[in-house]
Amino acid sequence: MKKVLAIIGSEKSVDNSITANLAKNLIDRVTNQINGIEVEILSLGEHNLLLCKGCRNCSKSGKCILKDNLETIIEKIKSSDFIIFGSPVHISHVSATYKNFLDRLHVLMHTFEFLGKPFVSVVSTNGSGEEDTIKYINHTALLLGMIKVGTMIKFNNEVFDDKIYDKIAREIIKIFQNKNTLKPTFKNSLYFWSMKNIIRKNKPYFEYEDQVWESRGWYKSSYDKVFSLLTK
Repeated sequence: MKKVLAIIGSEKSVDNSITANLAKNLIDRVTNQINGIEVEILSLGEHNLLLCKGCRNCSKSGKCILKDNLETIIEKIKSSDFIIFGSPVHISHVSATYKNFLDRLHVLMHTFEFLGKPFVSVVSTNGSGEEDTIKYINHTALLLGMIKVGTMIKFNNEVFDDKIYDKIAREIIKIFQNKNTLKPTFKNSLYFWSMKNIIRKNKPYFEYEDQVWESRGWYKSSYDKVFSLLTK
C-alpha cells in the first residue's frame, strides 16, 4: 500500500488550517484515481516538538537529547512514499513551527536521510512573502535529498486554480503507477557533492555524519550511483 504524508507547519489543527486544506485537496485528486492509498495529514502544532537547543549532540551521537514526538514524525516520513511539506507565510517566511521542525532535522540534511523521496511544497499566504517561503521549503527538502515534483501557492483571498491541483496530481499518480521515473536535478547532485566535501574536510566537527558517510560508502560514490541504488 502506498502512503502519502503531509506535514503542515501550522499551530492550527488540520481541520482549521488553510495550508492543510490545500494539501488535502491535492491528495483527494490522487485518491480519487488510485485506490488503497494511505493518507495522513499532520499539523506540527498538534504534536509535541520542543525548540532546538543548538547543542550539536546529534552531530556527535546521531541522537537528539530532547524527548518529544520528533522521532515518531521522522519514522512517518521514512515509511511514506510521497511527502507534502507545507507552511503558511508568517512575516515573509515559513512559520516558527515549521522552522523549528527543520532545525531539529538538520543532522538528517547532512546524511541525506530521505534521499530519492518525492515531495510537493505548498504555501498559503494573505498576500505576500510566498516566494521566499516556497523557496525555503524547496531548498531544505532538497538538502534532505528529496526530489521536487511540484509547488503550490494559495493566496487566501483568491480562488485557487484547479488546473494546478490536477497537473500536480497527475504527476503523483504517474509516480505511484511507475509511469514516471523520478529525475533528480542538478541541485540534488550539487548538494550531495558539497556536503560530501564539507563533512570530509571537517570530520572532527561532524563525527556522526562522517561515520554515516563512511559506512554507506558514499565518500567513494557519485550522487547518480547512490540515487540509482536507493531507488531501484
